[in-house]
Amino acid sequence: MKRTILLFASLCPLFLFSQSNYDLAWKALDQNNWAEAFNLLLKAKQDPATFNDAYVTNIYAESYKGREKEITDINKSFYPVVENPYPYLYALWFNSSVVGENGKKRFGHQVELVKQLIKDQKAPGTLVSSANYQMGLHQLFSNEFGKALDYFNSVGSIRSWQYTGPFENLSQTGHYKNYGPLEHPEPDAGFKSNTGADIKWITPAQEIREGWIPVIYQFNNETAVVYAQNFVTSPADQPVYLATGFSGSIKIWVNDELLITEAKERRESCIGPTGLYR
Repeated sequence: MKRTILLFASLCPLFLFSQSNYDLAWKALDQNNWAEAFNLLLKAKQDPATFNDAYVTNIYAESYKGREKEITDINKSFYPVVENPYPYLYALWFNSSVVGENGKKRFGHQVELVKQLIKDQKAPGTLVSSANYQMGLHQLFSNEFGKALDYFNSVGSIRSWQYTGPFENLSQTGHYKNYGPLEHPEPDAGFKSNTGADIKWITPAQEIREGWIPVIYQFNNETAVVYAQNFVTSPADQPVYLATGFSGSIKIWVNDELLITEAKERRESCIGPTGLYR
């Protein structure tokens, strides 16, 4: 019995302190030993247990060195072989190794990855929507306007909005005021604008088709409050994602319930809580 205990005690430190190539790579990075870190990450990618993290860490390390454009195999070496690649793609979305910046894609692997996402039936709808938007921009900046519109139509944006405004937003105080449109969505409801003019809900004759609906196209005011409303009917109760982007501050109501409020003026995109909406 004593020998068995001693044998166990002698093996225990080896078990506790064994480190993978991935762990050693981070130690090398911490010591600013880049050459060794890249070598260890290469070895870590050969191990299925550390492949995901090693591959993504290598992208970040190469990006730090300004070499992310040299990584062109994510659509072949990572996306198809990882069981759940979507959180990684989301985190790296605008990295050149994934889809890169908005506009015309500079590299073939970016176009291929976007096309794969659009066809991927397992991909989250938010990523598929973003992929359609990216491909629409790519076609738009390639002067393929008909193709661009097809992709923009597949984004899934809510269209045909009604607007009213502008309302006073002196020193950004409008976010906390109630100007009446929330309680009066009816088309003949009347309000007073920031200049005291009589205003109602309007539906613009033309609307941008790119997926985003900037209110600046309807109201030439950079500091005012504007309301936009829409009516969406679902044939059944179902879980949905509410996704939006904004420049400024924002409030979003669904079925009279305030779901998102951001008073600080910024440029953001956000996804509201999943819920059952009718």
